[in-house]
Amino acid sequence: MSSMMDIIKAKRSQIAAQTGRGGDIKKPRDGKNRIRVLPAWRTGTGQVEPFWHDFGQHWIKDTSGAVKAVVGCKEKSYGHACEMCDFLAEKSREIADDDLLKALGEAKAKGTIIVNVLILDGDASEKEAPSIYQLTPTTFDQVLAVMDEYGDITDPKEGTDLVIEKSGKGLNTEYKVMAAAKSQPVPAAALGRLHNLDDFVKAEMTSKEQKAKQQLGAIFGSSRMLAASGSFAGPGLLTPPTTTRPEPEITPAERPASTAAETARSTAVEIDDDIPERIYETKASEPEIVVTPAAAATAIGADEDIEKMLADLDL
Repeated sequence: MSSMMDIIKAKRSQIAAQTGRGGDIKKPRDGKNRIRVLPAWRTGTGQVEPFWHDFGQHWIKDTSGAVKAVVGCKEKSYGHACEMCDFLAEKSREIADDDLLKALGEAKAKGTIIVNVLILDGDASEKEAPSIYQLTPTTFDQVLAVMDEYGDITDPKEGTDLVIEKSGKGLNTEYKVMAAAKSQPVPAAALGRLHNLDDFVKAEMTSKEQKAKQQLGAIFGSSRMLAASGSFAGPGLLTPPTTTRPEPEITPAERPASTAAETARSTAVEIDDDIPERIYETKASEPEIVVTPAAAATAIGADEDIEKMLADLDL
C-alpha cells in the first residue's frame, strides 16, 4: 500500500515531466561524499540491465554568459544524430565573432553518466530516497574499477558504499573514488522509489527542445540562418515569407572574382572540445545584413517604379 509521501512524489514527477523541469540532478560536493549506488531501475526484462544511463546536455548561453536554455543531447545520451550538435557545428564554420564563438563552445554537450544513489551524508530525504547523481566519464570509470575489485557494489544487501572525494575548481577539478570501510544494506523502501532514468532522459529531450531552438535562433543568428540549417525550421522560428525576384543569368565571363570578404566568410572555425573558455582567433568578416519583411517590400516597390519608368521611355 502506497503512503501519502509516495503519492506526492509520483505526482511531482508527473508535473516535472509535463512542465519540462525534469528531476533535480545531484553532483558530488566539495570534499568527501559518501554514497550508495543503487541497482538497475529496469526489472522483469529477463536479462542483466545496466544501472547507469549515458547523458549529455547543451547549456545554451548568451554572450554575457547567462543560461537561456538547457536541453538533452541525443548524441551523448543515445549515440544518435543530434540536430543541436549539427546546428552548432554549422554555426562554428560561419560565425567569426569571438563572443559568439565562445558561447558556441559552451553550448557543446559534454558526455556524463547518471545513476540512482542514496546520499548517505546528505539530509534525511537524501539518505532515504534515491537521487539522480551525475558523474564525469573518468569518475564513473573509477566506480567500475571498484566493482572489478569488490564485485556488484549495487547489490542491496551485499553491496558496497562509496566515498567520492572532490577537489579543485573548474578545469582543475579532480575526483577520487574509493570503497568505504563499512557498508550498510539498502532500505527496501528506497528500492521501490528508483528513478526511471529512461523517462528522465527522454523528458530532457522532448519537453525542452523547442525553447532551446528559439534561444539558438535568438543568440546565434537570424531566422534566415536558422532556416539554412534545415532541421531547425520548427514552430516559433518561422518568419513571414519574403518576396524574391529572379536574378539575371550571368555567364562565366561576366562573373566577378570572389572578394576577400567572401573568402573570409567561408573560412571554417574549429572549436576546442576540451577548453570551452578559449577565445578563438578567426579572420574578420563583414557583419550580416538582415533584411526585414518591411525593408524587402520597400525595395521591391522601388524596383517596380523603375521598371515602369523604363517602359514609358520605350514608348
